[in-house]
Amino acid sequence: MHPTMEEAFKSMEEDCLYLAFADESIAASMVLDNHSDMEGACVSWQTAAPAERIYFIHTLAVHPEHMKRGLGESFVRFAEETAAANNGAAIRLNVLKGNEPAVRLYKKCGFRYIDTVSLGYERYGLPWFEVYEKVLIQSV
Repeated sequence: MHPTMEEAFKSMEEDCLYLAFADESIAASMVLDNHSDMEGACVSWQTAAPAERIYFIHTLAVHPEHMKRGLGESFVRFAEETAAANNGAAIRLNVLKGNEPAVRLYKKCGFRYIDTVSLGYERYGLPWFEVYEKVLIQSV
């Protein structure tokens, strides 16, 4: 369902799809960009920085054969470094409610829980998402 092949190719064209390889196969992937997928959600963020200074982690995934090797944390740290190097003020993301491994990862990396919202995926059986934010620059 998500991401679709079209979305993956678009992310590649926009140069915001990041991949980790192991033995010539994809071990992990992540999209990092300035595009929110939470437009319809009413969220009270920690920072009110301009949109171009907010980064979003989308579809961070680690192949099951490569879990517990630190790839997820490495991708999050890479996202932080990339955003900071480009004057990013914060990183935001959403996690399907109940995805405890992802929640543990993001909390371990210093992300703060903000709210639980609907993103319009109820018809797919995905009614609730938890949203998180990590502020990189305190004053904007």
